Amino acid sequence: MAMFESDILLKGKHATYAKFLCSTNAKKDKEAERRPADIFERVVDVYMVAPVIGLVNGLRSDVDTSSADEVRIFAEAVLKEKANLEYIFRLAMLIDNS
Repeated sequence: MAMFESDILLKGKHATYAKFLCSTNAKKDKEAERRPADIFERVVDVYMVAPVIGLVNGLRSDVDTSSADEVRIFAEAVLKEKANLEYIFRLAMLIDNS
C-alpha cells in the first residue's frame, strides 16, 4: 500500500494538540474545557505543519499513549493533500540526519 492513501489516526497528546489547534474538530470535542486556538481549519493542515516546525526546532516525539484521545484524518482529506504530504515527507527525509 502506498503512503498517504488511507485514514491517518493521531493518538494521545498529539490528538489533543491537533484538536486544540483546529477549530472544527475542537468544537465537536465534548471534553474540551479550554477554548480552541482556531489556528487551522482542518486537522490535515496541522498534520502538514507539525513536522516542519519539528524539523526547524530539532524536535521529535515518539507515539504517545498517555491518554485515550484520538482524532482521525479521513482518506478524502489525505488524498486531496497527497502531493503536499509526499513533498513534506521527502523534505523531512532529506533534512533529518539521524
